Amino acid sequence: MIRFLFNFVIFGVLFYAIYLLFPDAFKTLVSWADSLYGIIRDLGLWVYSRLQDFRKEHVAPLEAPKALLLPLFYLIKTR
Repeated sequence: MIRFLFNFVIFGVLFYAIYLLFPDAFKTLVSWADSLYGIIRDLGLWVYSRLQDFRKEHVAPLEAPKALLLPLFYLIKTR
């Protein structure tokens, strides 16, 4: 846990130094991070939409047989 906090502070200082000393390099890093985030977000949305399409095509709605529901109704009525 302490190692994580130490690394968090060190990377914060590092990126702040890059921001102050090399603003063009910092803008490049930010644009790369934004592009990577956009790619991962679009990939996640694509996978989600494909899964939704797959579920719509291949999964039929479940229908409970009446024989299984009758004992349940009986238990509810007797209470």
